[in-house]
Amino acid sequence: MGSYNAAVDMVGERLGALAEQHVLVVGAGEVGEGIAVALGAAGVASITVANRTVERAGRLAERVGGA
Repeated sequence: MGSYNAAVDMVGERLGALAEQHVLVVGAGEVGEGIAVALGAAGVASITVANRTVERAGRLAERVGGA
């Protein structure tokens, strides 16, 4: 998960504080999950997960407190 946290940190450095941001994660596979978890840990305002299968998107969204 370290590389996902590093990616989220880099986004925060370039765009500013992530705490007020609403984000869309496209894909609920390994990378999407890693990024969603890192974004959740960074304290984003909300996470929406889009995926080919609604079930998998829903499971990831529930895990990270998103929709």
